[in-house]
Amino acid sequence: MQINKSLALIAFFILSLGLKATTYYVATTGDDLNAGTQEDPWGTIQFALDQTTAGDTVAVMGGTYNERIAFNQSGVDGAPIVLTNVSGEVAIIDGTGTSAASSDALVEIFDQSYIVVNGLHITNNIGIDAQGILVGGNCQGITISNNEVSQINYTSNGSSVATPDSNAQPIIVYGSDGDNAITGLIITGNNIHDCDPGYSEGLAVNGNVDGFEITNNEVSNITNIGIDVIGGEGVASANDQARNGIIRGNDVQNCLSPYATAAGIYIDGAANITVERNLVVGGQWGIEVGAENPIAIASGNVVKNNFIYNNADAAIAVGGYDYPANSGKVTSTTIRNNTCLSNDATPGGIGGQTGQIFISYVEDTEIFNNIFLKTNGSSLMLFAAANQGTVNLSLHHNIYYSTGNSGAHFEYFTESYDTITDYQAAQTQDLNSFYANPVLQSIMGGVSFHLANNTSPAINAGDPNTSIAMDEVDGYGDMRIEDDTIDIGADEYNGVLPVTFIEPLSAWLTGEEVALKWHTAEEIQNDRFEIERSVDLQSWQTIERVAAKGFSAKYEVMDKNPASGQNYYRLLSIDLDGTQTYSAIEAVTMIRSSTLISYPNPVRESLRISGIVNSINSVFLIDLQGKVQRVWKNVSPHQSLEITGITPGIYALKLIDQGSSKIIKIAIE
Repeated sequence: MQINKSLALIAFFILSLGLKATTYYVATTGDDLNAGTQEDPWGTIQFALDQTTAGDTVAVMGGTYNERIAFNQSGVDGAPIVLTNVSGEVAIIDGTGTSAASSDALVEIFDQSYIVVNGLHITNNIGIDAQGILVGGNCQGITISNNEVSQINYTSNGSSVATPDSNAQPIIVYGSDGDNAITGLIITGNNIHDCDPGYSEGLAVNGNVDGFEITNNEVSNITNIGIDVIGGEGVASANDQARNGIIRGNDVQNCLSPYATAAGIYIDGAANITVERNLVVGGQWGIEVGAENPIAIASGNVVKNNFIYNNADAAIAVGGYDYPANSGKVTSTTIRNNTCLSNDATPGGIGGQTGQIFISYVEDTEIFNNIFLKTNGSSLMLFAAANQGTVNLSLHHNIYYSTGNSGAHFEYFTESYDTITDYQAAQTQDLNSFYANPVLQSIMGGVSFHLANNTSPAINAGDPNTSIAMDEVDGYGDMRIEDDTIDIGADEYNGVLPVTFIEPLSAWLTGEEVALKWHTAEEIQNDRFEIERSVDLQSWQTIERVAAKGFSAKYEVMDKNPASGQNYYRLLSIDLDGTQTYSAIEAVTMIRSSTLISYPNPVRESLRISGIVNSINSVFLIDLQGKVQRVWKNVSPHQSLEITGITPGIYALKLIDQGSSKIIKIAIE
């Protein structure tokens, strides 16, 4: 009788797991009374989310979903709740016809943790305080990835004049809990475009947020600031400052405000932020480090290895604009190794004539190893305009140059200089800087930030005492110091390469396929790319060939039949002359349902999982109520998993590795 009872419980548990599958599906043709499978999908995203537990995925099929959704439960570390599109399908969350009574946001994550929102198009939320994606309260481990966000507007009237109460926010993170910081935040690979946020921003992180990454996003055609990290606005009762963040590899273009000078990337009262390897084009300020709120102190921020081009006002602005009367202050800032080309393009606009770099009140600020190259407009290079002067400002090892003009102009507080030598002699600033053409590469139909050849005066001309981390690379992702001395600017000269990358090859699981993506900065005399796969790092197979486009472009291919276990990928670039260059190797682990089993089963004291190739990131023991009873990390082949102390009964082992998952049913005696 005991055996029959156990078999009955196992059968019941299998059925219950069938109702609570690892992956649920939603389709516009579905119904919430269906089973939620791929063949019998549910009809609304919200219903699907409400059925999830840790490690589950809601896969949304292509189509338009007119609903506002909120996450009402959390995942756990290593097993997030994932909301994603079905691979290759366009799933749209459209606010048209929905009510903002329940939430201003189309996608809301509030006081929940370990959640992934991936691959959706979030659009058409129009009205005061409209939001695309909201992350707020006490959250850990949130990932917002590969989404498109558009038409999040404060008004539908294109001629409306915004006021401070006119706000909309395409992606907003509010660390509103003063006692518990938002941590482990990742915002990556999103495309935010064509939004009118009024007095708000395209992508903002505000308040008590400690530890975040904003990487590889595209932000364009925003009627205000593109990316903003903020402190001192009163969002949180304590610790009201975004801090310890990275803003890397983003492409920010055409962020223009009609009523103020908007920056493409803005550090506003935040602390310990690294802004690196971004492209900022066609805005007003390029990158700004400031502190608008009088109580704010922006400190410990680093701006390095960025490309800043054709902005209406200065490439870089730094300082408290009216400290101490009406703004906070900026301290301990490092601005180095940026290439700034053709900025202050429309002097006399909203920002006035601001030069290539604009300085207001700063303390302990160092600006060095930068290229400031002016090809249009005035020859004003530097404009230092602090009402109260500065404390410990140091400029050195910069290159200034203005084409078509007889020299460079410098305005340093109350004094004006028409040559760099006069400015250096009078102010003892920029003593190791010089006026010379940095000799950037010319390419047909575009702009290059590469040093053209070995005659460039920027080569090995940076501060020889420049200290870099071991893993630091230049703006193109290449070695940062090629010889003993760093180059000036964001590009480290290592010869003229046919192909340079904004994003090198990356690989990740999506369902049971592997997505492979890369983004070129320039393609010179390049013929094609090939993706190669290996399971042993010895034998390689070409699985895809892609013709080169001849200009900066994004590429993405799918490996529809990856091997079970470990898969290795590399990108081969082949030039017209036959020269071949390989990328770094990317590794992805595929877990297939048929390859993993648990033994013994039933189990008394310990178990092992057969079929592990290298290791599995996380294994969860889950009871019939969906509660996690035990977690094992980085489980290796033949590792013994102890289950002593667990109440006898029927359980599930949920195995998670790089986005792939499997459930194994076990009985504990």
